[in-house]
Amino acid sequence: MRIFAVCLLALLYSGTAAAFECAGVTLPSTLLICSDPELMRLGDERQEAINEARARIGEEAWPALWENQKAWVRSYATACGMPPDRPISFPVSASIKACFKQAAVARIAYLQAMALAPELRLYQGTPPAVGSDRASIAVKPGIRSHF
Repeated sequence: MRIFAVCLLALLYSGTAAAFECAGVTLPSTLLICSDPELMRLGDERQEAINEARARIGEEAWPALWENQKAWVRSYATACGMPPDRPISFPVSASIKACFKQAAVARIAYLQAMALAPELRLYQGTPPAVGSDRASIAVKPGIRSHF
């Protein structure tokens, strides 16, 4: 157990994730991401997709995408069974890790769709559900396309 704690601390304070800083994190979701190399890789990939989408949609549309991203960040961890107000206990269940990975992959696909098709506007409703591999964006008012 002591070795696990030392390894975890070394990983948490390594700061190797480009998407966010792991040193000093306290949110349970970020602690989990910083403790798992695959989740860190997906975080980096998600950040790259955000950057690409921002470049393609332009600064005028960026605030809507940013608000959508913040809403997703606030919702996915809780939907995966990790509320932000409870301390994390390791080891984290495989189902929670799998949910985080699935949510990250779905979000990356959503962001990549925005980057590839900037003429599509963001769906202004609730971000796509965690566990769903479909992301919703509005093609025309009243019509939704799912990815």
